Amino acid sequence: MARSVVPQAGDAAGAVHQVITAAQWYRSDAAVRTELAAALDASGGGLDLGVPEPATSAARAATACWLSDDADDDARALIRTRYHTRASRLSLSTARPAYRRNAYQRWYLPQHSALKRHTSCQVSVAVAASVEAVWRVVADSTRTPEWSHECHGIEFLDGATESGLGTRFAGTNRNGRTSWSRTCTIFAFDEPHEFGYVTSGPQGDATAWHFRLEPTQAGTKLSQAYQIVAMPAWVSVMVGVLLPSHDDRADALRGDLARLGALAE
Repeated sequence: MARSVVPQAGDAAGAVHQVITAAQWYRSDAAVRTELAAALDASGGGLDLGVPEPATSAARAATACWLSDDADDDARALIRTRYHTRASRLSLSTARPAYRRNAYQRWYLPQHSALKRHTSCQVSVAVAASVEAVWRVVADSTRTPEWSHECHGIEFLDGATESGLGTRFAGTNRNGRTSWSRTCTIFAFDEPHEFGYVTSGPQGDATAWHFRLEPTQAGTKLSQAYQIVAMPAWVSVMVGVLLPSHDDRADALRGDLARLGALAE
């Protein structure tokens, strides 16, 4: 995601605008850290954004945790120069666990998880069938049990009889002795290229699933991805105990796509 956030030299107002814009991007997408850092660096560090210096040691420590999160060694060394006293170092050490918990609850990135589990995955396979043929299998939610290694049943909700944008359905899953159900809402339905839905559970967990179909000379490149959107810590622990195979799902999901492709061929 390339964005130009470097202001013109001498344009202080433009620099402020670029930094604020980059910060807004970062708020909605944690991956934009590089762009925000570039904007701050280009500003020369002399901007008055009207944001007061954190007033307490706890607030300063939390700010340091955010700044040093995912930073390289040089950047972290620079940040540490502002926390050279013993009291500041103690505050920083105390604040780090709380910061990681809050960051994980907001962004669900693996580097913030104490459990070190995968919170997302993406796999692709080549299918010897047209995009249209693959789409007919992917977009028909009732056919998911035919190719999924976990889904054993699909039932449309709210009187729906077929998949479409905003359609809801209930999915029943089983892995070993563990079974569960989730309500799913379709958020992407771009025939015959893109299909996506988000699951929601009664414990407050949610996962977004996304399929992309791209035509190739031999047929179709079929990709599947998931991203955990929300998961309470206790649910994450239970998943780790009951479903250890969910720690790395790449092979299982790749097998699902292979079976899906075979149905389309």
